[in-house]
Amino acid sequence: MGVCPIESLEELHAEITSRLESGQGDIEGVIALLEEHVGPGRLVLPSDTETWRTLKVALAGLFQHGLLQQALTLTTWLYHHVCSQQEESGERLHKGSVTYQAGIVSLQLRQPHEALWYVVLAFIEDALSDNDTALEMPAARTLRTTFGVASSRLAAMAAEVRATPRDDRLWYYPEALAIQLECKDLLPMPLAIGTSEIPLNPDLVAYLAERLEEGGIAAREKGDRLERLAAYLLRTLPGTHVVSKSRTADHEIDLIITQRTSYSSYLLDVLGRAFIVECKNWDTPVGVEALNHFVSKMRFHRCSCGILFARRGISGEGAAGDLRFAQLTQLRWFHQDGCAVLTVNGDDIRTLLEHSTSFGELLLDKYETLRFRLMNAVD
Repeated sequence: MGVCPIESLEELHAEITSRLESGQGDIEGVIALLEEHVGPGRLVLPSDTETWRTLKVALAGLFQHGLLQQALTLTTWLYHHVCSQQEESGERLHKGSVTYQAGIVSLQLRQPHEALWYVVLAFIEDALSDNDTALEMPAARTLRTTFGVASSRLAAMAAEVRATPRDDRLWYYPEALAIQLECKDLLPMPLAIGTSEIPLNPDLVAYLAERLEEGGIAAREKGDRLERLAAYLLRTLPGTHVVSKSRTADHEIDLIITQRTSYSSYLLDVLGRAFIVECKNWDTPVGVEALNHFVSKMRFHRCSCGILFARRGISGEGAAGDLRFAQLTQLRWFHQDGCAVLTVNGDDIRTLLEHSTSFGELLLDKYETLRFRLMNAVD
């Protein structure tokens, strides 16, 4: 006998409950159901109200069996799925309930770093959708009572979010606005508890990468676009704080990153407690002179590691045969002076999207390549 098609919300909810019961909390079947039935013109429209009603059914079954991690996985998957539906529908969809639930489940899992992030995203969604009541919504109350965010800061955050131009799709993604708040020193300081990375939003990463390739824009705007992508990727690392456009008497630093986590980790050992970031959205690879200039900033600020975001990479990268040009200089700086320059190029961003790699894993692989594997190409 064939499987009867699902034709109503009640049937969908019953099927979700049945699969969770028979599969003992296996959410793969539930994700397959939601992927099929949530979207424009489908049984469940990707609006906040309808998706939340359906998510609550699944969460009830998971909570009943104490499966909090599966609940978080399902909630974040549904959030990202609704984000992807924005492109299909051609409009921003409110995602406040889903992001807020991700924050609450993270709190139950004792992951306050991730919880703060998701509740901030929910607050941003509320500020975008309702100018009058955002400060009284559950996200705002949780930020005040659980995370100690002052009402004055919340009001400033809401004002900044509402003033965001809506002439491109950045405002579809609350993470993009969170980074805007971070760079203006309005985002709540990250908590020093936890070692987990915040999952990347693949649709946002894809959109930010797509914007890097657009022509006909001013050089300053090109640089700012890469900085926004870099800031977002770095903000997903455990306990990171991002400072943008810091100037000294001698030079400008695109991004300063501090890792405020109180836990030791391999990533903390590699990157250091504080490091600097340079962004080069150039149409050609970065050469030796620019690389040396970046290292001079690292040495001046006593940073053992720095990250160079270069859309076209550095000269000598990917060349057959012996190391040369900027890549050889990169290797020399590390082995002769202990200065690790980790480069992130356009191909690396595509790797993040295609292989669902975390940004922290990518950076560690870059470091190990610089420390060990590049030596294989040296005579």
